[in-house]
Amino acid sequence: MISIKKGSVFTLVGLYILTIPFFNALNVTSYDNSQILGHFGASTTTFTYSTYIPFFAMLGFLPLGLKIGKQIPLKTMILSVSFLSLICNTASLYATTIEWFTVWRSLLAILSIIGIFASLIPIILKYNPVFNMPILYGIVQFIMQGSKQLYQYFGTQMTSIHNWTFGVYFLNINFLIAILLAWIFYKKDFAPMKTPFQFDWRGWLIILLFFTVVLFLCAEGQTRNWLSDPKVAMAFAFLMIIVGIYLIHVRFTQAPIINTDVYKYKNVVLGSLLFFIQE
Repeated sequence: MISIKKGSVFTLVGLYILTIPFFNALNVTSYDNSQILGHFGASTTTFTYSTYIPFFAMLGFLPLGLKIGKQIPLKTMILSVSFLSLICNTASLYATTIEWFTVWRSLLAILSIIGIFASLIPIILKYNPVFNMPILYGIVQFIMQGSKQLYQYFGTQMTSIHNWTFGVYFLNINFLIAILLAWIFYKKDFAPMKTPFQFDWRGWLIILLFFTVVLFLCAEGQTRNWLSDPKVAMAFAFLMIIVGIYLIHVRFTQAPIINTDVYKYKNVVLGSLLFFIQE
C-alpha cells in the first residue's frame, strides 16, 4: 500500500472505489434489459436462461474463486482480472448470438468474484484485521448498495439516451479506473492470505449439479406451471436427492465447502432465515 498514515480518508476512499467496478460487473450481468432481447431476437425462455446463467455461474464458482484468490498476489490478481474483464465485457458487445453473449457475461461474473475478493482484502486487513463479522457485513453491504445505485443511475438510466450498449462502455470505464487505482494503491505484490491449496472438488461438483437444477426451475418453472409439469416435479425430487448426497458427503469429508455443523447453532439458522427474507 502507499505510505499514508493509517486510517486516512484518501486511502479508505481509494480502496472502496477500487471494489466498485467488480460489484458493477455483477450488476450488469444480472441486468434484465428488453433491448438485449430485441437485439438478439431470442425467445423469452432463452433470454431468461441468458439472464440467470451468469448469476448461477457466479454462485457456482464462488467457493473455487475464493480459494484461487488467496494464492495469487493482490496486485497481479487485480490487474489480471481487470484486463480479462475488459476483454470479456467488450466481447459481449460484439457477440452475434445470445449464446455467446451469455458465455461472455458468465465469464465476466466469474472474474468479478475474484476481483471483489482481491479488492476487499486490503480493506479488511486495514480496517477490520480481527475479522469482526458485523463490521465485515457492513463493509460489504455499503459497497454493494453504493455500487448498485451508481450503476442503476449511470449504466441503466442512461440507456434511454443511448441504448443497452452504454452499460457495456460504462463498465469498461470502470475496469480502466480499477487498473489505474491498482497501480496507485498496490505498491507491494504479495498474497497476504495465502495458504496451502486444499479444495473439496467432489463437494463442489455436487453443488454445481444442485445449481444446474435450480437454474432449470428458475427459468422454466413458472412457464411450465410448476408441479403440474412432470419435468418440474422430477427436478424437485432430484434436488432432494442431491441434498441428501451432499449431506452424506459432508459426513466423510474433513473440510467440506459448506459444513452443515454450523446449523447446530440457533443464531446461524435465524441469521440465515433473516438474510433470505431480506433478499
